[in-house]
Amino acid sequence: MQYDWTFWVLFHLILFFLLYIDLHYMQRKKGGITLSSAIGWSIGWIVLSLVFNFGIYLYAGKEAALSFLTGYLIEKSLSIDNIFVFLIIFSFFQIDKKEQHRILYLGILGALVLRLGFILSGVSLLHRFAWMYYVLGAFLCITALRFAVQKETAWDIKKSWILCFFTRHFRIASEENSRYFFIRQKGKIYCTRLLLALIMVESADLIFAIDSIPAILAITTEPFLVYTSNICAILGLRSLYFVVSHFHEQFQYLKWALAAVLFFVGGKMLLSSIYPISVGVSLGVIAAIFLTAALCSFLSRRST
Repeated sequence: MQYDWTFWVLFHLILFFLLYIDLHYMQRKKGGITLSSAIGWSIGWIVLSLVFNFGIYLYAGKEAALSFLTGYLIEKSLSIDNIFVFLIIFSFFQIDKKEQHRILYLGILGALVLRLGFILSGVSLLHRFAWMYYVLGAFLCITALRFAVQKETAWDIKKSWILCFFTRHFRIASEENSRYFFIRQKGKIYCTRLLLALIMVESADLIFAIDSIPAILAITTEPFLVYTSNICAILGLRSLYFVVSHFHEQFQYLKWALAAVLFFVGGKMLLSSIYPISVGVSLGVIAAIFLTAALCSFLSRRST
């Protein structure tokens, strides 16, 4: 099924309209976002994504709808791990909660361009060089194993080469609570902590996209489905961030679930010519992995 330019234009018109409503709502929230409103917005974004998925089903059929839903589930689950990195970034730079939402909003806009380039490049490589399918599969398996064996140590943001580069080559303002990305002090332009936080968020999204996009390409190589499932999953990342920040200690087995999913989709790519796995089976396996992780986390909390 082909998706011409009208699908792309319509999707982005709806996307920017929803982002405008989201931003306008947050600007009216004087006290910042609350847990209840964050949960409501998170549920709302999920419902909208499922409605969009139903539209794909009506237009392109069951296979396309399952591909979108599987890609959406993969990206949504991986974005939760991304949220933990955002927690560290905002805590390190001491960013106010209302400014956190603005940074995440701008991060979404950056992700639109960044991920579209990644997806089109990935699809082009897979179509031109069939052996790249196995390379990506091996990459995902190695990433999954590394993810599973790494120790539970907090990320030391001070050692980030991006942060070191900017603090070494640019003037950084000492002012902590600035609402601007640049300020003027004594006739000179300085970068603020808000700008550094935005740069770190964008770089974190870039790193996670390197894992998540190949995982979705294991399900489908249709650019429109890969892109829309990816973007729909990260649309609710801002509201989901405030939910996860309240309950992050309860996600005890998330790391193992993510490692299992990456290993599964990597193995699916490696075995594609020998034992192809359907999209429906892939969706069932991935859903079962996360349900098992959620159940184990719940039982672990009850036993303590």
